[in-house]
Amino acid sequence: MNTTYGNELKSQWLPLLYLLRLNGPTPVSDLAISIRQNHPGVVRMINDLQKHGLVARTRDATDGRKT
Repeated sequence: MNTTYGNELKSQWLPLLYLLRLNGPTPVSDLAISIRQNHPGVVRMINDLQKHGLVARTRDATDGRKT
């Protein structure tokens, strides 16, 4: 594992971080499709990224179920 800014950077996070950097805010469902992972798995990865301060979540203004 690499350490960046005091955080452990896990290799499975890299596709998500890349897509978010490239596209900006993106619904979890779209991320899951893009990296060919199931929705619950991507939610777990996003939770980990959020715990490490690498992403922030916001609610979709038109659909409160989306983050």
